[in-house]
Amino acid sequence: MNQNLKIFLFVILESLFVTVNIQSQNYPVALDYLTIDHGLSQNTVYKIIQDSSGFLWFATQDGLNRYDGYGFKIYRNRMYDSSSLCNNYILDMLIDRKSRFWIATTDGLALYD
Repeated sequence: MNQNLKIFLFVILESLFVTVNIQSQNYPVALDYLTIDHGLSQNTVYKIIQDSSGFLWFATQDGLNRYDGYGFKIYRNRMYDSSSLCNNYILDMLIDRKSRFWIATTDGLALYD
């Protein structure tokens, strides 16, 4: 490796460290913990996403949980209801480019309508 390339790489790396150091200022952060005591259906959460309306969605082992800032609404499988989730064990969630909300369960994929 020639000397000019070494100097160039050193300058790039050094500028990254300075940028990271400047951006890592200490600001007070308030954290709230949401548990089953607050209405969450299960404390094991696999994923959290926020939709365009501001709702937080939690994928748990016992249903899909929607949080509006005040409380939870829980979506679960209802026997003999084909419009409900196919399983309560939620593995993953995704909001696609067309704003469709997909839910992956252990028994298949669901589209929230």
